[in-house]
Amino acid sequence: MTILPTIHLGKLIVTTWPLQAADTWDETWAPNVAVTPIARRTRSKTTVLETQLRLTHLETPTKSTGILLDDSDSEEELDDTESPLASTSPGPEEIQNLIYRQTKDEQIVNTALVNFLSALTLHAGLPNHWTLHRKSFKAYFTHASFEARTDGYLEDTKPGGKVRALIEVKAVPRERKRKMICMQEAAQMVAWILSHPDQGGWLNLPGRGIHVSQDRHQIYIVIAEYGDNYIDYLEKGSSSDAYMVMHEFGPWDSNELKHMKNISVILVAFVLRAVSDCEAEERMSKQGTGC
Repeated sequence: MTILPTIHLGKLIVTTWPLQAADTWDETWAPNVAVTPIARRTRSKTTVLETQLRLTHLETPTKSTGILLDDSDSEEELDDTESPLASTSPGPEEIQNLIYRQTKDEQIVNTALVNFLSALTLHAGLPNHWTLHRKSFKAYFTHASFEARTDGYLEDTKPGGKVRALIEVKAVPRERKRKMICMQEAAQMVAWILSHPDQGGWLNLPGRGIHVSQDRHQIYIVIAEYGDNYIDYLEKGSSSDAYMVMHEFGPWDSNELKHMKNISVILVAFVLRAVSDCEAEERMSKQGTGC
């Protein structure tokens, strides 16, 4: 039996799960349903879809579309009209649903993301780690409450260690369920803030409220921006003009090597800063000045 070196085994694990996350769910398209008026309309839309696909062959345009295909400078005036094949507007919703079908199981996406995150720093022996544990946070208000459950998180390994970042995954691309996903991430952030107020600690400093999210094959980083007045609003309802802003960055395609190299640097920086915050809190605790 051949034993793979640790670095090769880690690379194999990290590359295998993202490929499964980008795999498709063929059962969605199996013709095992009864014929109904809705089914006929669906087949009609499929016929239209096939026509649209035939019209979107990647041919050299006879007229400039204003899209730069390389990094060279161009003096031509750019056309504001977006190409139907541009990444920001890739085409009709039907085409997107055909190309990016739902992953078989959300847990595949979750495992792919946590394996990738763990592989970035596992060899360094840092005092924190990423986990698949689905931690719940509870938010209590005067007349209501709710519970938000995450798909994982970054936590300190010491006893009683703090959560430093949240993980949220979905089996479908974000644009297909954007409102629901954004609302869920905001609710998780609110519950995290209320469950761990961290008075005098580092969790409420700028840039600490972090979500690492993967929706199918696309990875996003979401950073919550809020101040002390927002915490007072959540705890006491004392301010009516306090808001939390969720800044979304991405997506990074988990199937693109360049994208993964780029986001790896950012994620490692987040982890190292979490280590630095933990060490600073320990120093303050020993001095009796905080935490």
